[in-house]
Amino acid sequence: MQPDIVVVRSPDGDEALGPNCLIIAIDETGHEELADPRYPIFGLGGCLTVVGEYHEQIRGPWAAIKAKHFGGSRTPLHATGLKPTPEKAEAIGAFFRSRVFGRFAAITTPATSLLTPLDRFTSTAWMMAHLVTLASAEYSFDRIAVIFEYNARTDPHVRKIFSPTKAFSEEAAKRWKVPTQFFYAFKHMAEPLVEVADFVMQAGGSAVRRNLETGVPFLARKDFAAVFDGGPSRRAAFIRLDSFAGIPPHETTA
Repeated sequence: MQPDIVVVRSPDGDEALGPNCLIIAIDETGHEELADPRYPIFGLGGCLTVVGEYHEQIRGPWAAIKAKHFGGSRTPLHATGLKPTPEKAEAIGAFFRSRVFGRFAAITTPATSLLTPLDRFTSTAWMMAHLVTLASAEYSFDRIAVIFEYNARTDPHVRKIFSPTKAFSEEAAKRWKVPTQFFYAFKHMAEPLVEVADFVMQAGGSAVRRNLETGVPFLARKDFAAVFDGGPSRRAAFIRLDSFAGIPPHETTA
């Protein structure tokens, strides 16, 4: 495969995305109705880059980590339930600290005041779209491909909210006047972009959960700091939302 081409599956068959395409992987953490009392949060986020940088910054390094530490470059790797050794955890942390790509997450909690006619999933998606705009600010692109990891429970929300004709903010609408397509990926495909988005959301969700339980600052967690606290390029945007009614968020990095 050429390093400046990414092939994705669409309902109409395989589709090649060229080097100037912005590819965005979106994942969720928690339940949109806060249905799990052990994990009472909900968030949307993920990672992004342009195809021309994808192989160097994400696909190649991620495959190398899996080949060395997790049984093979094509072995599916998921953050939930993973209990890596210190060596493996450091390898994952080093990947996030050293690679240059956008990462973003918007997290809500039981204390988040919705104060909006929109449901929690839609409101979170709106805020996430703003963070995507921030995380993608250093890239130039002529096309957008948004990839969701398929989840049967949230699929109706995704189909209702996300489409090429909808913009979540005036800021995004002005900048994103380019063709936009939406795709699904599945866990067994072991697509690095989607797996990295999963680790981004695990880091953000776990940090918020621990903060709720103990008051420990987000950046005290090594995984959160590795994902969101800078590196060679601060293409990171994170918000724990206290309210959707214009009150400043509790903590952000951008």
